[in-house]
Amino acid sequence: MSMGAALSSASGALSSSQTKTFDIVILGLDDAGKTSLINRLKAPGLLVGALPEATPTFAFESESISYGDNHITLWEMGGHEKLRPLWRSFMWKGHAHMFVVDATAPARFAEAKEELDRLLGELRLREHAHPVLVVANKIDAPGAPQLPEISRALDIESLAQGDRLVGLKSTSATSGEGVQEVMDWFVANVSHDQIARHNEYKAEVQANQ
Repeated sequence: MSMGAALSSASGALSSSQTKTFDIVILGLDDAGKTSLINRLKAPGLLVGALPEATPTFAFESESISYGDNHITLWEMGGHEKLRPLWRSFMWKGHAHMFVVDATAPARFAEAKEELDRLLGELRLREHAHPVLVVANKIDAPGAPQLPEISRALDIESLAQGDRLVGLKSTSATSGEGVQEVMDWFVANVSHDQIARHNEYKAEVQANQ
């Protein structure tokens, strides 16, 4: 079965009663593969090596996709160091957040952890807890560390405190490995109640701008 068929089959199994419309804000250091991951989500059936060449994101971009009966908008924020102060201005758009880490760059795990800690610190100031999924991308590259090692480096276990939901998954935007599991995680963990609460919050933010 192809990657596209697998995604279609799995997402098609979701019943209409589970239909959700929500936004995911995608953050991470530069070169983590955020744009390539979005391209894979947009076109899961593309063969390995057929994804369009990704270019750096210098502000933010959005893409809307369907996953089963669910309608999801992906907001990607540029990861260059000079752009990271802008993350705070756009985080409120997300019902959930994805933080992408380059699994082939262990030397940058400490930097990634610092930014992830900062993200979670900002979210703790919000009225409602948002699901956060850390995605270790490029996991199929030769020599890439295994997920348990990445989990220890980022101290994932200690990040989920109180009602804060923090998960960890691995993917390869190139091959599509793990992409279905990532989307299933968000569909399962972004609840209808949380969507409604955050929509009210977003309306308040927009009204005060």
